[in-house]
Amino acid sequence: MVKCSHKKCIKIKKSKKSTKPKKSKKSKKSNKSKKQEVYVLVYNINYWDKDGIIIIDNPLKNNKDYKYQEGTAGSYGFYNVYTVPSKKIKDFKAYITDHYTNLGIKTIKIIIETKKNKINSKLYLLDKEISKNN
Repeated sequence: MVKCSHKKCIKIKKSKKSTKPKKSKKSKKSNKSKKQEVYVLVYNINYWDKDGIIIIDNPLKNNKDYKYQEGTAGSYGFYNVYTVPSKKIKDFKAYITDHYTNLGIKTIKIIIETKKNKINSKLYLLDKEISKNN
C-alpha cells in the first residue's frame, strides 16, 4: 500500500480525548475603575461682589480622583462638570458641599447631580437674582 504525502490524505490517529471539562473563558475586566460625570451647580451668590472674591480666593484643592472637565458662570452662580470614579460619588458630593458651605456665604445653594438632563433644567439659576430665603 502506498501512502499519500498530501496533508489531506495523511490520517493522524488522535489519542483518546480527555474527559476534563473545558474551562470557561472569563471576560477580561479592565483594572480601571468606571468613571462618571458629575454636574455641580453653585448658585444664589453674587459674583460681582464679595461672594465672588471669596470663591475665587478659595479654589477647590486638587484631588487626583476628581477631574475638572468644563464649566460656565452666570451673574449669580456657576456650573462645573467633573469626572469622578463611580465608587467615590458620595465622597465627592460631601467634598463639594463641605467646601462651599465652609466659605461662610449664607445664601449659597448647591445642586450636585449625576444626570445631565436634570441639571440642564436648572441652568437658569446662574442668572437668577439672589433669593434671601433659604
